[in-house]
Amino acid sequence: MCKRHDEFGELGRDFDVMAEQLERLDQHKLQLLRNVSHELRSPLTRLQLSLALARNKTIGQAEIEHDRIEREIGRLDEMIGRIILWSKMLTATSAEQTESFRLNDTVKMLVEDADFEAGAKNRSVELIHCDECTVQGNKNWLSSAIENII
Repeated sequence: MCKRHDEFGELGRDFDVMAEQLERLDQHKLQLLRNVSHELRSPLTRLQLSLALARNKTIGQAEIEHDRIEREIGRLDEMIGRIILWSKMLTATSAEQTESFRLNDTVKMLVEDADFEAGAKNRSVELIHCDECTVQGNKNWLSSAIENII
């Protein structure tokens, strides 16, 4: 760290902070690659196994494997979405992370969307109670997290 108390000292300290942030970002990228390879390996293995089993059966008998393949594709899609979101979170600026918004409005909208999707499967999603609540944060990230829970 620079011990000067003038503009050059401030510049040096800012440079050190920036270098530390870049180092952390590189570490996060390496961890992301490790996580991606580990997390995607299991569903891909199950997909390969299901496909091999389906190939050895007649069309009517392969229904179970087709259902398994469909579930695994859904899991892969969700994992990839979370990985992309995590990557965006790591590279976002602090200005992108903070916004004041009404959480209750966001939850109501997400429940309406989930109810619409559930209707296709003759199911429903209902919000029983939701107090008014204003929060400071990233609306997109929080919406995505709540949507995954719903």
